[in-house]
Parts: sequence; structure tokens; C-alpha cells
Amino acid sequence: MTVFHCLSLGELDIVFRTDNNGPPSVGVVLTDPRGRRIGFDPLIKHAWQALPIAQGDINCDDLGRTNSCQGIVQVCGPISGTYRLEVIALQTTAYSVSVFARSREALDSHSLPSHLSKTGLNNVAIRKRSREIVLLQYSRDPQANVTAQLQHPLYAQRFR
Repeated sequence: MTVFHCLSLGELDIVFRTDNNGPPSVGVVLTDPRGRRIGFDPLIKHAWQALPIAQGDINCDDLGRTNSCQGIVQVCGPISGTYRLEVIALQTTAYSVSVFARSREALDSHSLPSHLSKTGLNNVAIRKRSREIVLLQYSRDPQANVTAQLQHPLYAQRFR
């Protein structure tokens, strides 16, 4: 995976994993506030790549653990607003999502500082062939932190 260098534009990185050997047993689809998507739905076997400067990948270059892999979605220059992360299970499992956000650089005196924040969800149980929605709040404002909120599973099933 080629890593984007998007410090001046801001950045949103989403890392997801399950505790099985090999690739994660969930897929993710990220929708930005404008309705553009990136990701892969393993149940319908459909991929999206509608975000202008974004990429997704599965990284199996062992992370010091067993044979587990992690998925990565990176958005360069994200817009402020609510992002919808759909987690889609191939099998019953537990997943974890880590979200790292960097604001765009802003002129402050004679430098261009940016703000890094992170959040995540750990060991969330999900049933085979089900979908869950995680709402992410991102702001390009250097004073704001990224947040993640898991929607009630019934809500995710009823309105998908």
C-alpha cells in the first residue's frame, strides 16, 4: 500500500481487524458526508472507490502477532462532518476499529500546526451476515477531536 502524504490537507485513517488468522472476517464501507464511498461489501461482493484521494488495503505484513491481518482505509483531505462506517460480517466474530484523524494544517504565527486525535471500538461482537453502523465525527478544525459512536444494531438493520 502506498501511503499518502496529506499533512497539509488533513487525514482520516481507519484500521480494522478481527482476531482470526488471515484477512479480517469483516468488510467495511466508508461513506463521507457527501455520500461518496470507499470500501468492500463481502456479502454482495461489491467495491466502491468514489472518494477523490483515498485508498483501502489489507495489510498482512505481520504486526508482531500471529497470522492476523488488518484492513486500512485512508482518506486524504477529508471534509468536516459525519462519516458512516458500515461493518459487514462474513461470519460471527468480534472486530476492532481504530480511527486516527489529523486536522488540516493551519497557519499559526509562523508555523503550520495540525492536530492529531484518535478513537476506537474494541472487541465488538457481530453476527454472521449482519451489518453495523459506526458514525464518525470528523472536523478539519485543529481544535476538534474525532469521535466514533456505534449505532444500535436494530437501527442498522432497519434502515440499511
